[in-house]
Formats: sequence, C-alpha cells, structure tokens
Amino acid sequence: MARKPKNPKKPIPNSYKKKKDKVKLKKKKYDVVKCYWHDITTQGGWVAEAEIEGLETCNVITIGLLVAETKDLIKIASSITLEKDEEFSDVTTIPRVVVKDVIKIDTIDKEPPKEDKLTGISKKR
Repeated sequence: MARKPKNPKKPIPNSYKKKKDKVKLKKKKYDVVKCYWHDITTQGGWVAEAEIEGLETCNVITIGLLVAETKDLIKIASSITLEKDEEFSDVTTIPRVVVKDVIKIDTIDKEPPKEDKLTGISKKR
C-alpha cells in the first residue's frame, strides 16, 4: 500500500497579484504596433481565363505586440501571458519584403495594473 507524503507540495497559484508570486520576466515592455503589409490571395477551384485578370493581392493591417524581429521577419502577437513562462497567442510572422510600414502605437508594461483591494477595480499608475 502506497503511503501519502505528510506535506504534499501545494500547487503554486497562477495569481500575479500577490507579491510572493511575482517573477522576473524576460522582457517587461512590448511595443504595440500597426503593421501594413501586402499578402497573397488564392482562388481555389477552376477559374476561367477571363476571371484570372480580375484576381488581385490584398493589403493587410496587423495590430499587436511586437514580440520579435529579424532582418527578414517581423513577429506580432495578439496576447501574452503574465506568468513566469511567457507564452504568446496568435503570432503572425510576416516577411519584411512584403511590409510597407510599421508604426508604433504605444508601449505596454507587462506588470499588471494595481487594483483597489476593496473594489477590485484597476487604478491608473
């Protein structure tokens, strides 16, 4: 019969509000950008020759957190976790050769907003 440990480790809560749960983040600030770029389009199925002349590419705007960039690529995410192990959601990787312009909208801080303990409402810093 297996014995249960006397003091099993409790899971660490995911809360970032308590001081003891704060961790050092890899990067504390991210630029919020608006990226204008040119994308391909696809026409599936059979198409008559006359219809091919009307097919066009499209202009796109992607707005999000600039999480990485190289000389060849720009990577923009829609969301980032506030936990120790950073994870990103909905990352769009765009080749620089199709990028027309990247405009910085804002810079965000990964520190969560301060909350009023009584109401739970975020306060401006």
